[in-house]
Amino acid sequence: MIGGAGFARARIRANLAPLIALAVVSAIAAALVAGMVAVVRVVETRAAVLAVEAAGDGGDRVVVRYDASAADAPKMPQAVQGALAAIGAPGALSSEVGDGELVLFIDPARFSGDAAIALVAGLPDLSREIDARADADAQVSGGLRTTLLDVRDGLVVRRGPTAVAIGVLALMTAVTVAAVAVEPVRVRAGEHRLLRARGARRRSLVGLTAVETAVFAGMGAVLGAALGQVLVAVVAGIAVDPLVAAVAALATIAVAVVAGCIAAMRGADRSTGRVALTAGVTAAVLAAVVTGVAAWQFLRAGTPMVERGDGSLVLDPLVMLAPALVLAFAGLLAVLLAGPLARGVAALTARGRSVTPVTPLRLASRRPGRHALPTATVAFAIGAVVLAASYVGTLDALGSTPEAVRVGADVRVTSVPEDQPVPPVAELDAVDAVMGVLAADARGSRETVRMLAAESSALPDVMLDPDGAIGLDALAADLAPDIVGIALPGNAVELGIRIRVEDMPPVVLDDELIEVGPPSVYASVWLLDESGRVVVASAESFESVVEDAADGGESLRTEPTYDRTTTVALPDGGPWSIVAVTAVNIQPWNDAPGVRVDVDADGGPVDLMALHPAPGTPGDVTTDGTGLVFTLAHGDGFEFSPTRAVVDSMPTSAPAAITADLAESLAVETGDSVSLRLSSLGLDADLDLVAVIPVLPGTPDGQGVLTDLAALSLSSAQWIAPNELWVATDQPQAVVAEIDALAPATRTMVADPRAAESAAATGVSFLLAAAGAVALAVVVLVLRRTRGRGDARELAMLAVMGLGRAGASRVRVSEDLFAIAMGVAGGATAGTLTAWLVVPPLARAAYVAVPDGLVVELRPDLAVLLIGVGFASIAFCAVAASIRAPRTLAPLVREDE
Repeated sequence: MIGGAGFARARIRANLAPLIALAVVSAIAAALVAGMVAVVRVVETRAAVLAVEAAGDGGDRVVVRYDASAADAPKMPQAVQGALAAIGAPGALSSEVGDGELVLFIDPARFSGDAAIALVAGLPDLSREIDARADADAQVSGGLRTTLLDVRDGLVVRRGPTAVAIGVLALMTAVTVAAVAVEPVRVRAGEHRLLRARGARRRSLVGLTAVETAVFAGMGAVLGAALGQVLVAVVAGIAVDPLVAAVAALATIAVAVVAGCIAAMRGADRSTGRVALTAGVTAAVLAAVVTGVAAWQFLRAGTPMVERGDGSLVLDPLVMLAPALVLAFAGLLAVLLAGPLARGVAALTARGRSVTPVTPLRLASRRPGRHALPTATVAFAIGAVVLAASYVGTLDALGSTPEAVRVGADVRVTSVPEDQPVPPVAELDAVDAVMGVLAADARGSRETVRMLAAESSALPDVMLDPDGAIGLDALAADLAPDIVGIALPGNAVELGIRIRVEDMPPVVLDDELIEVGPPSVYASVWLLDESGRVVVASAESFESVVEDAADGGESLRTEPTYDRTTTVALPDGGPWSIVAVTAVNIQPWNDAPGVRVDVDADGGPVDLMALHPAPGTPGDVTTDGTGLVFTLAHGDGFEFSPTRAVVDSMPTSAPAAITADLAESLAVETGDSVSLRLSSLGLDADLDLVAVIPVLPGTPDGQGVLTDLAALSLSSAQWIAPNELWVATDQPQAVVAEIDALAPATRTMVADPRAAESAAATGVSFLLAAAGAVALAVVVLVLRRTRGRGDARELAMLAVMGLGRAGASRVRVSEDLFAIAMGVAGGATAGTLTAWLVVPPLARAAYVAVPDGLVVELRPDLAVLLIGVGFASIAFCAVAASIRAPRTLAPLVREDE
């Protein structure tokens, strides 16, 4: 009876070889997928465990305190473990019981990346979960959640590249398992049509196929998935969730059953060639549409981890499979091109007298279906190797560059409180160079622009230049102001500023003349050293006296003088030169004419004849021998504008460099001028664009404007202090610790030393996917090498017609080698195109933060590429070259008689 148990057993016994092959291939496929997913989980776990172990000082634990005298105190350990299970991290933390407290540590053998993410979300609710299980008023503290919070973003974003690698291997395994599952149905095509002719229902044949496929594929998949996961767990020493193996096994079984049932349904009745052609064309068009949509979605997202409306990241399966679909479609194109190309080459070699290569090429061109699966799998495998080599090489080339661009220097002191002195960072032993930087947001006509004003002479020594893309030496020369000042003696240590004022004319108030004393004047001498550092030495014409106020407090009283000299110590550095002298009248009711300012260095007079009034300066200033005579305008309320005397080379605008994308958005280019409003400083910065750079390190998105701090101060007539210190050092962690000790209130930034290592770890998944794809392609070639009776008869006919066994074998080997060559060529082309499309965005996704302005270029690892493609090609050719003609020819030749 069709469909009975006895009939099913008889079918299996009569067709045992392809079913055993299905079990073996299912085991290999499930083991590869389960093992690869397990390896990815292990890599995630190790990253989290290392971060927690490095945290220390409470950042590696959770402390649960409770009343030890409470009735439920003995239940606390069980309650804590139950609470951890409720928040999604069962068994992830081990506990040490103390007097009224439980200390929870991570258990590396049972921890996972999923547990880390679950703990970040669930630890705030841990005390409530504990209270629900034990009445002991638990209090939860410890820094484990903060540590895991720093790790979580890296774990989530790096799941994008690893998901793509898993998708490549998963699609390859699906194609291989489906092809092998179809084989038992193909060899029974005649039997199925005979049973249909005798009245068997198609449903019965499909049901029998589903049962036997599920049994054999299930046995192999369950065993393979379990072995693959156990092997990874034993080698890594970390337990992997058994759900991974279960999902891999079920997916393998489902693919095999679906493929077998579809083949049984289509093969139960004979179909015309036109129907088969229509079905093939339809499948190809559908594959092209799906591949196009997936590739478009990938190019939009750049990673399978897409952002939802609430800001969380979720895995998009279509984006995940996009690179794999591109490779698979390339394999299909290689199959379609194989026939025409074989016919073309055969035509070119038709005049030759030897059997090869014309005969194998003609055979290949006339029956492309025979080589469709080997060609496609070889193309997919080679494409996976090229993709893996490109991804690994690109990550290796990037290295720590994204972190370097994000931070800008080895160490950044990003905030120094205004009421505290700047820490003496340059005096630390491990510090090589220090650069002061003003980091501020400037407002242009259209958008907010990040602006960095730096000591340009220190740029080549301090700022990190990714792969030399910026050219810091040339940029520093372009930004440095070319100012010639009044040189002070090289050994001068003191600067004297003498202010002499005349008495103010009387003021008319209510028709009454009121005599006033001398005006109150501030004077400033602007100094510039060879490194481009600006220092302002200030003096005033009055003395400030602090008196006791009537209310018990203190009051400040000024006593103007007619002649007052202030001595200022020159700072370290030099030699110094005077580039400007300014004076301002701080009395708002009258102008102050006849204010004379003289400058001396170590008691010797300094000739100020090179100074002249700055364009647009209020009041007036003239040179008088070695001094300057000012006529100072009175202020407007409490707004006082200084009168400036400057050297001829004083800039009116600051040279600046702008990033390329920002220049495009602002519609400016080299040679243009822009004006940006620095609201935090209350000034307008006039800038001349002298260079366009690809990226600006130290800005959130790699975009912004870079100018010289001294040029900005001098051109704006406002001394600008840096609000950051950028440090060059070979020991960033040691420098950060010393700065924290010197100035605990400061904040420091340093490139994450684990960023490059964690990103490179995702390359393991691509290498495993490539190795798995090559292994599955070898399995397909080995299975296709075992020919049926028709193939054996063909070899026998070629042998007895004069070629002999060796000649017949060479014809078949040459035919298969041509199919492999088409696969290798198609795979190399497809892999290169796919890598060009997907590797740069995937490399970005391997890092938590990569500035948009950083260009990620495709840089394949040539060693991995050549070794991988060469080894795979040799393995494929070795399988094809192992074909031999049957030992007994006569029975095969007479089989049709």
